[in-house]
Amino acid sequence: MINFENLKEMINEEPSTWAVGHIIKIVRNFSLTICRRMLREADLNKLKQKIRDEINIWGVSFCLGELAKVDYSIWKKLIKKIDLHSLAKKIENANATEINKLLEVIALQETVGKQLINNMDVDKIALRIDAGPDVLPLINLLENFMELNEDFARKLLKKIDKEKLASKINQEPKNLRKYILKVLSGRSGTEKLTSKIES
Repeated sequence: MINFENLKEMINEEPSTWAVGHIIKIVRNFSLTICRRMLREADLNKLKQKIRDEINIWGVSFCLGELAKVDYSIWKKLIKKIDLHSLAKKIENANATEINKLLEVIALQETVGKQLINNMDVDKIALRIDAGPDVLPLINLLENFMELNEDFARKLLKKIDKEKLASKINQEPKNLRKYILKVLSGRSGTEKLTSKIES
């Protein structure tokens, strides 16, 4: 028999967003109704603080993603409480895959996604792209920025080392290069980058 009060207490007191995400997932798999009730009675201010204190971007993404699967209305309430400036600072130190995962979850509320990106330092994100070893997460990241915040994406495209990124792309197989060109072509600000990619 599930002790409902214990579950609610675990959500409120567990400091790790990764662990909270797993609690939500386990209870959701057992009973969506119980999981919804648990989250409706949980302290969203405490959950907001956990997200603020968390250094693990994967944990934040996982927790928010699991919450969205259970009850979108609770997810929206929580998203409105989150300190986007603090979250943006964490993102600036993450890799492309981690940033993509969080943007996918935040993008469920497009205006919040745009606000989050507006809080980011374009120079720091450009450095993350320049330093990224794997091409596909970098292209997915550019695509996410272009979808959510075109102005930021244009600024970012001006800042990144286009020679360096094009050189990485040109080392990839032809079919992947074609896919990347398809993603980038016709987008505002991508002309200099696409002109350096071998078709």
